[in-house]
Amino acid sequence: MPVLALLGVGMFLQTLLLALTARGLATSLEVSITGYPEIVRAQLAIPEDLSILCGLAVGYEDPDFAANRLHVRRNPIEKNVIFLDGEGDKEPAQQGDRL
Repeated sequence: MPVLALLGVGMFLQTLLLALTARGLATSLEVSITGYPEIVRAQLAIPEDLSILCGLAVGYEDPDFAANRLHVRRNPIEKNVIFLDGEGDKEPAQQGDRL
C-alpha cells in the first residue's frame, strides 16, 4: 500500500477514535493482529485482496477491569520526535520549544 494511502488511513482512524470518544465509547487499536493475517482472515472471512492494517476494539470502558490499570512504559518523546526551530535549521530545538 502506498505511503500516502497509509497516512490517509491514519488520519481517518484518528478522527474515528476522537468521534467515538466524544460519544462516550472507549477504543483500542490492535496492530499486533497484522502478525497473524492467516488467522484473522480465517476468523473474519477477509479476502486476500484486502490488506489488514489493524483491528479496532470499541466498547464501554470498565475502570475496574485489571488490564485498565496496567501502565506500559513508553519511550521519552525525544526518542521519537525531532523538533525543529525554524526553516532550514540543522539543530533540533529543545522539547517544549514552539515548532
